[in-house]
Amino acid sequence: MSNNLLNDTLVYNGNISEKTKISLITYDKETLKRFEGHRIEDLRDKIDSNKINWFFVRGLEDTAAIKELCEYFKINFLLAQDVLNTKHTPKIEEYKEYNIIIMKLFEKASDSGKLVTNQISIIQGRYFVITFAEKDNEIFKGIAHAIGKNILGAREKTSDYLLCIQINSIIGNYSALTYKLDRLLDDIEDRLMDLKIEDKIGQELHAIRRQYMLLRKAVAPIKEQYGKVLQSENSLYNAANRMYFNDINDHMRLLSQDLDICRETLSSLLDLYLSNNEIYMNSIMKKLTIVSTIFIPLTFLAGIWGMNFANMPELSWQFGYLFAWGLLIIIGVSIYVYFKFKKWF
Repeated sequence: MSNNLLNDTLVYNGNISEKTKISLITYDKETLKRFEGHRIEDLRDKIDSNKINWFFVRGLEDTAAIKELCEYFKINFLLAQDVLNTKHTPKIEEYKEYNIIIMKLFEKASDSGKLVTNQISIIQGRYFVITFAEKDNEIFKGIAHAIGKNILGAREKTSDYLLCIQINSIIGNYSALTYKLDRLLDDIEDRLMDLKIEDKIGQELHAIRRQYMLLRKAVAPIKEQYGKVLQSENSLYNAANRMYFNDINDHMRLLSQDLDICRETLSSLLDLYLSNNEIYMNSIMKKLTIVSTIFIPLTFLAGIWGMNFANMPELSWQFGYLFAWGLLIIIGVSIYVYFKFKKWF
C-alpha cells in the first residue's frame, strides 16, 4: 500500500467503468427540484443552504470533479482519498462540519452470478448529503422516489434522516443476500442428508463461503463502530431522528445474528460434506475388498492348476475341467452369501 501522505493526487483504484455524473435534489417540505451535471460548477447556483441538498455522484472515474466537489464542501483530502479507495475498510467517522460513512453495496453480476462490490461513501452535513457510488443502483432510485413522494414525511426532516434512509437501505441489501445464502444452505443440507455425493456441492459451498466472507467484511466494521453514533452528541444528529438510528441498530444486530447462524450452518455443512465423502469412499473400499476377498481363493486354485508340473496330479481326470469350474463357482458364491448374511454390504 502506497503512503497517501506522500501523494497529493486523487486516484480511483476500482474496476467499474462508469462516467461520472452528479445528480442534485434540493427539497424541503413544500418543494423539490432535480438537477443534473458533471461538475460542481454546473450545480453551484442550484444549492440552497436553507433546504436539504442531496448530491448523488455515480461513477468515480473523474477524480477532478470529485476533488472539486469535496473542496467546495471543505471535505479534507484524506477523506477524498478514502472515497476513491474501493479497498478501504467500511468505517464511520465524525467531524465538526460533517460525518462520513463508507459501506459496501452488493449485487449479482449478470454474466457470472458472482457478487460485485459497489463502494458507497456518504458524507452528511447540516444542509447537504453527498453519496458517492461506483455505479448507479436501484436502491438510490427508490430513495429518490420516496423523497419525491414525501413518504413518512421524508422532506420535513433534517439531513441525518436522509443518512438513515441510505444506511437502512444498504443494510436491507445485506439482509436480502443473507436470506438467499440461508436458502441455498438449506437446499444443500437437504441434498447432503440424502447421502448422495455430488461433485458440484463442494463448489457451491466454496462459492457461498466467498459470498459470506464478503458480507462479513462489510458488516463487522460498521457494527463495531455504529455504537459511537448512538452515543454521539454530534449536533448533526437530530434528537428527533434518534429512533431511526436505533431502528438501524436493531436491524444490524439481527443481521449479525443471521450471519453468525449462516457461519455455523456453513461450517456444519462443510463437515457433513467431508463426512459424506469419507463414508462414500469407505463404501467403495468395502466393495473392492469384498471383490478381492472372493477372488483370492479362486486365484489361489487357478495358480495351482496353472503350474506346469510333469507329474501333476488330476491331469487325467475326464471331468477335471468341469470340476475346477464348479469348485470355483461354489467358493465364490459361498463367500458372497456369507458376506451378505453378515450384512457387510
